[in-house]
Amino acid sequence: MIRNRAGAVRYAARWGLALAGGLAMMGCGPAVTFRPDPRLVPQPLPTIFRDDDWAAVLRDFVRDGLVDYDGLAARRDPLDRYYALISYMGPTQAPDQFTTRQDRMAYYINAYNALTLLVVLQDPSRATLYDIMMPRYQSSATFQLDRSVITLDGIEDRLRQEAAGDVRVIFALSRAALGGPVLASEPYRGGLLDRQLEHAAAAALDNPFLLQIHHDQHVILVWEEILWRRDEFLAWWEARRRTRPPGLLSVLLDLASPRRREALNSAVGYAIRPMPFDRRLNRWRGPAGAAVLPKGPAS
Repeated sequence: MIRNRAGAVRYAARWGLALAGGLAMMGCGPAVTFRPDPRLVPQPLPTIFRDDDWAAVLRDFVRDGLVDYDGLAARRDPLDRYYALISYMGPTQAPDQFTTRQDRMAYYINAYNALTLLVVLQDPSRATLYDIMMPRYQSSATFQLDRSVITLDGIEDRLRQEAAGDVRVIFALSRAALGGPVLASEPYRGGLLDRQLEHAAAAALDNPFLLQIHHDQHVILVWEEILWRRDEFLAWWEARRRTRPPGLLSVLLDLASPRRREALNSAVGYAIRPMPFDRRLNRWRGPAGAAVLPKGPAS
């Protein structure tokens, strides 16, 4: 996520991108508004919030963390119904349904991931959402959520406020790229959230698109978002342990799966560097497809 002009310069330099029309044009261009279908909004609104349609989308179209966009485009009714529901119902409009911080966090995670799918479905054949204006869709595409107009950046900001320093939430957000966290195959839910976030963080560090260990170079490559938020990760570890962490590796060891922890322990003292971002869409191409997520941790 690029929040300012300087960030755009750094991103362009890092990936060798040309910002067409100059940085003055960043964020310009046609903004897209995603409006829910009013015919799909339940009338009256339910007294109990249910995410059955979102669960059906994840069950039917997510494979190994990747998304069957072609299948979803052909059978998108559950996703459209879910958007219609969350556009009118949420923590503000139905506070009795989101009484805990975990309930609200789960709501915003699910909303972010569902709305990202809507963006992709504008053109399911696209190769990436991360074009020259990286990533314009996060800041200029607008949605209705909980009866308010908001962007994906705005949803992430609300989530981080509710998370109160729990950095694991960044691993729950699918950014529709192979170089980002995978999409979970079940909705996030308040009562299960701690376990789900623990699993999401471990899965991210097991993902060779997000972390690699190169023993020949004495280097650990990690997802850039982790390095951008290094201070937040260190603060989260300190709040849990009541002592300052020796460094970022200690935080990664806490978040990692047992197998990945063993591999990271063999890399103590290595330099931590940013992982080149794979911008390709997180598309599932079927059992015979080439663009599938590699299995198991890379080292």
